[in-house]
Formats: sequence, structure tokens, C-alpha cells
Amino acid sequence: MQSRKYYDQRIVPGQEPGKGLVCRRCGCRHFRTVYTRRRAGGTILRRRECRHCGLRITTIERKAGY
Repeated sequence: MQSRKYYDQRIVPGQEPGKGLVCRRCGCRHFRTVYTRRRAGGTILRRRECRHCGLRITTIERKAGY
């Protein structure tokens, strides 16, 4: 099963609503990057871990405008 980005709908001071990565298990917004890999086509694969509960998720990033 592939992890997805989950977005929080709450309004957080200093941040636009609905933006940013949120842990689906505990609701935390604090992640650390476990590893990063470059993939073909200019995408970047990052494995992230929630600092609170330890849930690991994978994000696939690409440059804006592509």
C-alpha cells in the first residue's frame, strides 16, 4: 500500500488552511526525513517519520511548474 499526503483542515496560525503534511495517526505536523532518493524524471522520493508516534510515510516530490 502506498502512503499519501494527508492535509489538515484546521486553521493554524501562520499557515494557510489545508496546507502541509499531517500524520494520519496522531495529527502531528512534525516529521523527520529518514532518507531521500532522486528518481528518473526529476522527482524526489522521501521517506519521512512522525516525530511523535513513529509512523512512516513516503512522499514523492517534483519541481513546481512541471
